[in-house]
Amino acid sequence: MTGNLIIPSNVTTINSAAFEYCSFTGNLNIPDTVTTIGTFCFRNTNFTSITIGSGLTAIPNGLMYLCASLTGTLVLPSTVASVGNNAFNGCAFTRIEYYRTSPPPTSVNPFAGGNNATEIHVPAASSWVAGSTWNGLTVIKDL
Repeated sequence: MTGNLIIPSNVTTINSAAFEYCSFTGNLNIPDTVTTIGTFCFRNTNFTSITIGSGLTAIPNGLMYLCASLTGTLVLPSTVASVGNNAFNGCAFTRIEYYRTSPPPTSVNPFAGGNNATEIHVPAASSWVAGSTWNGLTVIKDL
């Protein structure tokens, strides 16, 4: 399937593995109304970009696992309080921006396996420690 996947604004929950192994190519837009996403929901799909709405408070385990077509910048809104194990493992992001003002708990390999990003960019006015590492990424306070 080609084109963008735009989740309708009346959707609040997306179940585990709902789109797993679907061959979408294009953009994935998760609206602010989505508050819960199950594990491995979009595993091994071919999306080229993702927009995550502010309704999501947790990125589940394996959300975009093995999605090597995902490139560019990953933006995590301030509402996301946790990033699950292997959430973006195997993606090819070149930049990661996380607008949360305090570091969430660490998890297992959330950005490993192919990501080109080596830094996580966070708000300058935050409790993150510049130059430290979080899940293998160097913290840069420049947002």
